[in-house]
Amino acid sequence: MSSIAPSVLSALSSLDPNATYTQAGGPKVKSSKGDIFYVKTGGARYYDQWKGEAESLKAMHAAAPGICPRLIAFGEDEESKQKPYMISEYKEFSSLSSPSGKNLARRMALELHEPRNSEAGAKGKFGFQWPTYCGATRLENGWFDTWDEAYGSLIKTLLDNLRQEGRSYSEICDLGDQVVVKYTRNVFLFSIMKLTSLLIPELLHSYSVLLV
Repeated sequence: MSSIAPSVLSALSSLDPNATYTQAGGPKVKSSKGDIFYVKTGGARYYDQWKGEAESLKAMHAAAPGICPRLIAFGEDEESKQKPYMISEYKEFSSLSSPSGKNLARRMALELHEPRNSEAGAKGKFGFQWPTYCGATRLENGWFDTWDEAYGSLIKTLLDNLRQEGRSYSEICDLGDQVVVKYTRNVFLFSIMKLTSLLIPELLHSYSVLLV
């Protein structure tokens, strides 16, 4: 007997009413036609996080088809209207060869940032329209006219979250302020990434630990 949530089963059935669907271990759901889907369901507190994830998959797939799993459906439980679900293609991942890694890097650098692939109303701007999450850390995002404004907003969100936790994080927040004010205006991406490569993981780790 299927243990698939009714809303998920309804969404899958709309793809192919003649197929049957069964759990295939973990988040995998397999159709009688052989297709495999990645499915997750959860409580209301996950809605915003999964909405951002769903919109990200949709935008990336539209800009560079095949570079990420294709979003199949995102919605809420039909009865409670509170429990979100998300369905996407299921892809098996493995380590990349050197040529494959270079091709992936090329596609990410070029196709994902090509203005013609931008969403309507976002052409020529930087950022994203939905809040996204790194673990428990919420990033508000938004559209910005310049890259340094978008990057500065991301850092500022992390700093604001840490400041709310007390003065013990004042030193790292002060360092973050320097990055936002002085270095996000630097047009040389290498210089920015060299400076912040240690700062961002530390910010994310520090705030995520507080929420565990």
